[in-house]
Amino acid sequence: MPRIVESPARREVRAGIRKLALDINALGVNELDLQQLKSLNIRVDSLSLDEGSPHAAAFFAPFPADQLPEVDEDTLGGVFNGIDDDPKPGSFFYDPDFYRPYDRAHITGGHLRSYIQSCCSFHYGQKTDIKWAAKCAADYPSAGLCRHEQPSYGSFALADLEGSTYPHVKAITFNNLVPTKSTLLAGELLPALRLMLWQLRRSRFIRHAVSPVLFISLLGLKARVMEFYFSNGTLVVRHTKMFDFTHGNDEAFKTLAQWYLGDAIGDTTAGI
Repeated sequence: MPRIVESPARREVRAGIRKLALDINALGVNELDLQQLKSLNIRVDSLSLDEGSPHAAAFFAPFPADQLPEVDEDTLGGVFNGIDDDPKPGSFFYDPDFYRPYDRAHITGGHLRSYIQSCCSFHYGQKTDIKWAAKCAADYPSAGLCRHEQPSYGSFALADLEGSTYPHVKAITFNNLVPTKSTLLAGELLPALRLMLWQLRRSRFIRHAVSPVLFISLLGLKARVMEFYFSNGTLVVRHTKMFDFTHGNDEAFKTLAQWYLGDAIGDTTAGI
């Protein structure tokens, strides 16, 4: 079988992603506003669950909510009421240093992963032959998905697909920083770009020009779903509104699971 040679256009895509990551790093900031994003040729748009909406994801389809189990104490792996579960000052378990955005995200993420596992255990998420394979950051050893210096960022879970058909990647990520609704974090942008680059470097995806990434981004007691893809020299970032877990949010847990269990879609071989 003849060896497939990478096209100049695809090399240009990889170079563009790599340059953008370097440019974001060079800014030396943790949070980027709309003006900074525009100057970097990053296009920001809203993201909708409605597959008929102009704001629907281009490469990820949400799983039908009516095929998921109820959100309750069993499927969440315990009771979750946000700050209402916090130990009160003066109690034995009270620790004022345990309420950083990372700590909040870690607890929320634990319940989210428990719910997603409950969905899989009940044989939900099996409507197609597309099977996501669970991964961790160690499966992308040189991608640079985590930062330990503050504000730290990283991932609680990742998933991709075996074979050469789908270069898509999903992740449940965290940042030890909470942005405003109109800003993006370097800790969201850089891991997404590095995952794109990692996928495009893999020989099995030589026929693909787009490597889409979906994040469930946990930000303290907030969360948003984000779709990233690079097209025509522009990074497109679509994200939902912020979901609020301050007092728990059963509906939001189900919505996030819809995104994490849904299918890979879209044409990644010819660009957009």
